Amino acid sequence: MERKRFFKYADCLLKHVPSKLPSQPNLLTFLTITFMLSIAALLNPALTVEFSFPNIEILANDTLAVIIWPPVTNLSVDCVSPSSNVFRVAFFSREIDPYKRETSIIYMQPRVRGRYDLLISFNSNTTWHGVIGVYTIDSDFYGRIGSPTVTSQGYFVVLKEIEVPNENNQTLGYVVRIMLQAYSRGPSSIFFIRFPEPVNMAIFILIGVAVAYLNTFFILDSYFRSKSEGISKIRWIMVGLLVAVSLYILYWLYTVMSGEAYV
Repeated sequence: MERKRFFKYADCLLKHVPSKLPSQPNLLTFLTITFMLSIAALLNPALTVEFSFPNIEILANDTLAVIIWPPVTNLSVDCVSPSSNVFRVAFFSREIDPYKRETSIIYMQPRVRGRYDLLISFNSNTTWHGVIGVYTIDSDFYGRIGSPTVTSQGYFVVLKEIEVPNENNQTLGYVVRIMLQAYSRGPSSIFFIRFPEPVNMAIFILIGVAVAYLNTFFILDSYFRSKSEGISKIRWIMVGLLVAVSLYILYWLYTVMSGEAYV
């Protein structure tokens, strides 16, 4: 396990934040947080308050999004990951989204399956709201959680909601700990077809046409040769192996380009 400071990456998903984020937290969570903050303020106003969210499950290569409003200060992010270079992140202390809201946003994308311990720390002197969600192309995996919101980046599914009161407007430190389990994508049902993105689809079609042409040529050539001069069984075996290998390669390309390939 390696502790690694996050770095920023340019392909930000900020413009795909849904226009209406849920604002009603779970009542039990709200009461628990209120009690914790009241005790913290009485005992030590400078105490850092930690919230833990265990057993958050997502798919590898989906993008976890933590959205906080109003924006916070001194935002930092750390992570314990299965190994190095297996995730990427972007975080922004103050961003105005397309709907003119000021927010702080953290994006994290696990690249391989495994457990990740995500630590988000910041300061705030007011009541703040938060949503932990995920951008995905596979809404079925998250179907038991709730209805997804459709965005141009894919589906956005809310995993957790939070509201933290701060009645005295004291500057407090917060740590949000998210214990993340990422799963690999597995083969889908034969009755469910996931199409690749348009660019990948175009590449897949071109490769598929080329492979189909090559296989057709060898099959027809072998057929007509067998009628005119006869060919050996070895040649037919080689043609059959060529077709089998071609089908396997096309299937492998499909799983890679469509993002299917849950373990």
